[in-house]
Amino acid sequence: ESLHVMANKYMIKCKCLGGISSRRQCLFILMILIKIRPYVMTNLELCEGDILHGQTATYTVLRFLGEGSFGMVVESIREAEEEVRLLSFFHNLIIGQLDSERCNVVQFKECFQYMGLTCLVFEMLNMSLWDLLKNHRPVLSISELRPIAQQLLVAFHALKDIDVIHADLKPDNVMLTYQPYRVKLIDFGMALTTSEQGVIMQPAAFRAPEVTLGCVYDFPIDMWGLGCTLVHLLVGTNLFPCCGYQSIKMMVDLLGMPPEDMLNNGRYTKFYFTKEEDGQPNPRWRLLTPDEYSRVNREDPGEPGPLQNDLTTLDDLLNVSALKHASHGAGHEVRPDSTDQPPSIQMPSQAEEVEEGGEIRSSEGELPQTELQTELMTKQRGQTRTVDMFLVL
Repeated sequence: ESLHVMANKYMIKCKCLGGISSRRQCLFILMILIKIRPYVMTNLELCEGDILHGQTATYTVLRFLGEGSFGMVVESIREAEEEVRLLSFFHNLIIGQLDSERCNVVQFKECFQYMGLTCLVFEMLNMSLWDLLKNHRPVLSISELRPIAQQLLVAFHALKDIDVIHADLKPDNVMLTYQPYRVKLIDFGMALTTSEQGVIMQPAAFRAPEVTLGCVYDFPIDMWGLGCTLVHLLVGTNLFPCCGYQSIKMMVDLLGMPPEDMLNNGRYTKFYFTKEEDGQPNPRWRLLTPDEYSRVNREDPGEPGPLQNDLTTLDDLLNVSALKHASHGAGHEVRPDSTDQPPSIQMPSQAEEVEEGGEIRSSEGELPQTELQTELMTKQRGQTRTVDMFLVL
């Protein structure tokens, strides 16, 4: 059954008035995701001083912090010695089935009701990969990307086992933890168990072609999102543009035409491709030119992405990465170790999934000790405030 959420997210700072464990105050976040039925808008307003009663604590709203896309978020203080937490409305169907530490996903803590809405409490983690790029390191090296990729594959393997597609992978939704130093997958606000043809999911720059074309999609769209996320971490910018036409054009330039069956079955194929009527019994698809796209869709095809003129193959990303590291003075290797085989970068195809054979163990993928880790851990120890929990309704 489709879950609909209000397209507003507010972050509100709250103060927790009581808890069942120790009386130490800890900062936390209350995230409220408002489920709505089609054409029915649910309005929930929280003001400074409003009180929410959980099963183990009471939370008082202090202030709004910002807004986003899929619900409401508030920041609060909780008088209980707990670890950092995060929330989302769909997690009651997902997280309860997973060992969060083993599977590298955010940890579920508690659940309560507020004004008829379900509020879920999760650990709130220290820093997202987006924060890492923005505030500490504009690019990462391949040696730093390897354990990140491995740990996210563990998470997606676990989600596939319970038939869940995350559908929202991007650097913002991968969080760093420090004990141990590793990553965890968060924000299941767009997660789903089945694909409804034509429903557009995933952030635009991380969107798989089968989603853009309006095909039925499955777990491989998360593998596509993972590849795009790793490229973003490697070169500090998106691989594909956010514009639909330019994104599809770049995919065709780098990877070739999508499979014929994908084009034939796509609900939105005609917005990007046309069939060559050359008298052949089986006319083949081709990409619309920018002018044709403008005429068909009555909109501008958009501008090429920042990497569109720098890449002829995906392997060119290694050269772009070397230039990025040199310009930022990163001082970390870009090429693989000398013992590795020559690199070849590939985006996963629709048929490729996480390997089935054998169990993938997250304990083997702890992030290596690097200058980056030392820097971040030093800054973390210097903080006087403990961010404690996320809550989502």
